[in-house]
Amino acid sequence: MLKDGILDLKKLDLSAKTVLTERQKMVFFLLALIYMFFLDTYLDATAYWTMIVFNCAYFFTSNYRLAHIIMGVKLYNFQQKERNPFFLTDDQLPTYTILVPLFHESSIIPSLINALCAFDYPKEKLQILIILEEEDKETLAAIEKNGLPSHFQTVIVPKSEPQTKPKACNYAMQFATGELTCIYDAEDRPDSLQLKIVANKFAVSDKRISCLQCRLFFYNGHENLLTSMFEIEYQGYYNFILPIATYFKYPLPLGGSSNHFKTDYLIEIGGWDPHNVTEDADLGMKFAMLGRTAKIIYSFTKEEAPITVAAWLPQRVRWLKGFFHTCFIYFRHPIQVMKSFKLKGVAFFLYILCLSPFLMITSPVVLILSAATYLSFFDFSASTNLMLILLSWVNFVSTIMSTLLTSYMVLSIHGHRYLRWRWMFFILYAFLLVYAAIIAIFKLFKEPHKWDKTTHGVTKVKIEN
Repeated sequence: MLKDGILDLKKLDLSAKTVLTERQKMVFFLLALIYMFFLDTYLDATAYWTMIVFNCAYFFTSNYRLAHIIMGVKLYNFQQKERNPFFLTDDQLPTYTILVPLFHESSIIPSLINALCAFDYPKEKLQILIILEEEDKETLAAIEKNGLPSHFQTVIVPKSEPQTKPKACNYAMQFATGELTCIYDAEDRPDSLQLKIVANKFAVSDKRISCLQCRLFFYNGHENLLTSMFEIEYQGYYNFILPIATYFKYPLPLGGSSNHFKTDYLIEIGGWDPHNVTEDADLGMKFAMLGRTAKIIYSFTKEEAPITVAAWLPQRVRWLKGFFHTCFIYFRHPIQVMKSFKLKGVAFFLYILCLSPFLMITSPVVLILSAATYLSFFDFSASTNLMLILLSWVNFVSTIMSTLLTSYMVLSIHGHRYLRWRWMFFILYAFLLVYAAIIAIFKLFKEPHKWDKTTHGVTKVKIEN
C-alpha cells in the first residue's frame, strides 16, 4: 500500500461508484440478523443496551461539538489579531486557475462576471474557466450576450454520466495552466484580496499543505428565519469548528467552494471523485490519507443561503447522503484510516461524517424507546427504569443546551442584530436536519449519484460585490 513511504491511494478502493461493497453488505446483514435475534430472544436486555449505547453516542456528539466550539471561540479571538502577510510582488505571484462550474445559472451571469473581475491579482496570471454542461444552452447564451474578458475561457463538458459538479471540474482540469487552482460556485462573492492572501499563505506554509480553505458565510443571512439558522450553522462550522480542526491537524472536510489547491497535489490525488456528491469532504479525507494537510484561513467568501425549505431540503439531503456515502467508503479500509488519521483524527471524522448524521436518523427510534421505558413497557426493575429515564432526560437537556449555547456563542461573537432573538429557534432547525437525514439514507441507496441542483439568484437581498 505504500509507495516511497506514502500511501498509494490507487491500490485502495475509495470510489463512490459503489455504495457498499459485497463484504460490507455481508457485515451489515449479519449485524442486523444478530440484532434481530437478540431483539426477539432478549427484548428487555436488547432495549436496555440500545438505549445505553445511543444515549452515550448522543452525549458524546453534543458535548464534543460544544467543546470544539468553545475552543474555537478562543482561537477565533486570537486570529482576529492576525494580519495577512503580503510580501510577494506581482512578478513573484504564482499563476492561478479558477474553476467556476455552472448549470442553469443564466440569471446571475452579469453579477458573477463582475465578482470574478474584482480580484486584485495580475490578470496575465489569471485563468478563469467557466465550466458549462453541453445541454445548458441558456447559460451559454447569457455568457455570449455579456461577453467574457480575455483571461476567461468557456469549457463545455460533453454529456455523460454521472452529471455532477466534480466530474465537470475533472474535465476542465485538462485545460488548467495555473500553479494554484481554486473553485467557486455561481453565487460566490469572494474577498477581492483572497487570491493574494492564499498565494502568500502558501509561500510561507509547510510543503505538506495541499489546500487552503477560505471561510464561507451568507450575504442574505438576515432574510428570514431559515437563512438565519443556516447562518448560525455556517458561522459555527467555518469560524470555530474547522479552525480548531486545523489547529489539531485533523483531516479537514473541505467546503464546496473557495478551496485553493496546489495544482500538482490535486493532479497527484486524481482530482475529485465524480460519483461522490460531497466530493469536497471526500477530497479532504484523501489528502489526509496521503499525509498531506489542509488548513482553513482567515479570508471570506459570501454565498447565498436557500430562502425556502423547498430549496434548502434537496441541498441538505445531498450533503447528508454524501456524508453517509463517504463514511461507508473509508470504513472499507479501517486500518489504513486509523494509521493516517490517528486517534484524534478518527474521532473528528466519526463526529462530522458518521455519528452526527447517523444519530439524526436514529433519534426517532431512541425517542420511542425512551417513551416505552417511561410507560414501563419493558420488564426493568424500578431502579433501572428510573436510571434510563434520567439518562434520557440528561442527554436530551444536554443536547438542547449544547445546541442553544453554540447558537448564542455565534451571536455573541458576531453580534448580528437579526440573530438576537432568532438564535432561540435553532432547536427547531435541528428537527429539519433529522427529516433531511432520514430522506438522505433512503436516497443513498435509490439514487446515490444524483446531484440535486440548488437554484441560485432567488434571494431578494442585493448582492454587494
